[in-house]
Amino acid sequence: MRKHIFCFFLCFLFILTSSGSYLFADETLTITTYYPSPYGSYNQLYVANNLGIGTTAPQTKLDIYIGNGGTGGTAGLKIGGTSYYPSLELGIENAYDGQIRTYGNDLRIYSGHFRTVGITASESHAIYFNTSKAGSTDWSTPKMALNWDGNLGIGTTGPRAKLDVYESSSANPLNSVLKIEGYADAVGEGPFIDFHERWSGSWADWIVARIGGVYETSSGGSNRGALVFHTADTSSATTGTAATVERMRIQGNGYVGIGTTSPILPLHVASNANTSPLLLETYNSYDTVSIMPWSGVSFLSSGVYYKNSSWVHDAYGAYNCIFGFSGSAGGSWYASNNSAASWNVANNVVLWTAAGVLQGASSRSLKEGFVKLDFNDLLAKIGQLEISRWNYKTENSSVTHIGPMAEDFYKLFKTGDSNKSIGLIDEAGVALAGVKGLLQQVKLQQQQIEKLQSEIEKLKIRLERLDGVQEVTGSSPVAPT
Repeated sequence: MRKHIFCFFLCFLFILTSSGSYLFADETLTITTYYPSPYGSYNQLYVANNLGIGTTAPQTKLDIYIGNGGTGGTAGLKIGGTSYYPSLELGIENAYDGQIRTYGNDLRIYSGHFRTVGITASESHAIYFNTSKAGSTDWSTPKMALNWDGNLGIGTTGPRAKLDVYESSSANPLNSVLKIEGYADAVGEGPFIDFHERWSGSWADWIVARIGGVYETSSGGSNRGALVFHTADTSSATTGTAATVERMRIQGNGYVGIGTTSPILPLHVASNANTSPLLLETYNSYDTVSIMPWSGVSFLSSGVYYKNSSWVHDAYGAYNCIFGFSGSAGGSWYASNNSAASWNVANNVVLWTAAGVLQGASSRSLKEGFVKLDFNDLLAKIGQLEISRWNYKTENSSVTHIGPMAEDFYKLFKTGDSNKSIGLIDEAGVALAGVKGLLQQVKLQQQQIEKLQSEIEKLKIRLERLDGVQEVTGSSPVAPT
């Protein structure tokens, strides 16, 4: 029975839709069907130019009324595939939300000049997505677009890359245009962006780099985030993330670490190789490598740079300035290539003159904690200090030096803050103290010599007198007592 009613309904619907605009333009046709038990319900079809299903007041050519679709939604239009499989359904979820869904199938959306697979398209078309916000008037402006090249634009209808995100608001230029959120419950965890490379070699798809925002704990125990940069060596690249190694980190406090995950200064560069961790290099003799310091008000017109195969240096505001710092205490450190310029520190104490003389800051006004020295004791310790000829491991064996070991120097004299280096002023100070010790010994010996010379003179006078007595008396001289 149901089958016959349905066939009748389809035939009648065909007649209406084929010729209804002529026959029923000003009329209303109502068809009521009743399904017996177990359905026991009425369904009605109303046609008055517009076709309504479930409604007596259709607003469009085809108006399907569902009502509240409930959680999960209710389909109002079903298009079946093979064996009447519900391949595509259009419906309502809850009270008002529109719904497009498939039942265990993929959803394919085509836009443009699509007719037959393999036929060349003669036009270019995109898919646009429009949304509306309460209070706005730009609901007709597409918010997202997928263009004919497969580029996806968010905030733009003309994407120029596979993903083009554009924030058009000038009212708040700091608006976030992309948010990447991930789960982080332990130090080092957080969302990452991975960079992969595909090629036809032995690695079909391997990761080459990663950038992540991770959770970390500061030294004070408070929580903060860090931006980390990972790269993978091509010799160990894999499809997983284990091959990537952290190379650089920007901590939550702004400190940057290169080669270290725990920077202790604003810029901390570390290397486990037997080379310098920092290199500034130019490939053209006329290029410059410069460092422009910040004075707190403006960039100083000074810096350090390499030009014409040599390091060039200038004072503040003069000629070719190179390297300069200025502190709140009034000190400065700079160099220049004019005859009057030099490396300087606080109170204009010269460190390195324009003539190339290296000097140390040693003003009494810079020092405190004065202690008198036992120069003889220092001289004795100098005698214990081993001094030999040697060469640095990083130099050719033919390049030799003469001097003590820093460990021995620190053990004997306790100067500086390390037993791995010797301060130039300490080495010179110990040498001068040793000279003073020698002078004290020389002075003491000179006093002893003078005393002995005086006694010798006295003995000579006595001997001369005795010789005179012998000549007068003819007696033998008596030895002095």
